[in-house]
Amino acid sequence: MGNHARSLLVGVIAVAVCGLTGGAAVALRSLEFSARESLRAGMNGTLLFTNEAGLGVTECEIVLITTLHRAVSKIKGALLGTLGSVAVGLGCEGPQVSVLRETLPWHITYQSFSGTLPGISAVGISVTGVALQYESFGARCLYRGNLTASAVGNPFVELVFEGESLLGRFSGPGSPICQSVLRVFGALRFRERVSTRLL
Repeated sequence: MGNHARSLLVGVIAVAVCGLTGGAAVALRSLEFSARESLRAGMNGTLLFTNEAGLGVTECEIVLITTLHRAVSKIKGALLGTLGSVAVGLGCEGPQVSVLRETLPWHITYQSFSGTLPGISAVGISVTGVALQYESFGARCLYRGNLTASAVGNPFVELVFEGESLLGRFSGPGSPICQSVLRVFGALRFRERVSTRLL
């Protein structure tokens, strides 16, 4: 086979491969969220808060309201939506935790996804700009930072915080109560059906 014919054959094969896989390549570029009604999703459940020494553990009922964008780029740090409402149930079992409401809304950004393409089983997110007050034995400690979590299931079933979520102290006395880091554990269940897929 001559060089010209060989080059032509290679070109035809390349075009055919692109035609077969081009759609898949495009499909990896963004995520689309869908819901029966709106993309305003509520969650509720119990979260545990503790300082870095594992002292002062408190358990609180939490209710969140999020608003998600319909489609977002699958790029780390891309804005998925906002967390506009956070309610902490009265009477946490332990030290009291409250939200600094003037810092709302908090942003939700994309970090990663899990699953075998084209299926998605979880979406890793970061909640940025979180600010909380943690109060125990008269000490008021203010913490802020970003929380990492995973939205598990498709449709989403729960938002899971696995203890790698850390908030740094920015106000309050350095003491066994107001240590430098506040950890967050637990899971919140989605009240609305929200699905996701790759585009």
